[in-house]
Amino acid sequence: RRLSAMAKELALHPVSSRLARFLLSNAEEDYPRRLWTQDAIAANIGTVRDVVGRLLRAFAEEGLIRRERGRMVVVDRAGLERKAQGE
Repeated sequence: RRLSAMAKELALHPVSSRLARFLLSNAEEDYPRRLWTQDAIAANIGTVRDVVGRLLRAFAEEGLIRRERGRMVVVDRAGLERKAQGE
């Protein structure tokens, strides 16, 4: 079932939407705190590190997130939710 859901996610949603959903779903998690590397995020959403890095920079330039000391802070949750929906 999990593999089927993953295949559907990869086939139907662009990487930017998958990254936005990943950021939203992990934004509230405080316990246990997990430090996600770009490599780990890429593996989790089915892409490569370079793409994740470019998208994170683009999200920051759009004012959706802010990067500070190795952390990503969601600044515009509504905007990130629109990205997650593919807008």
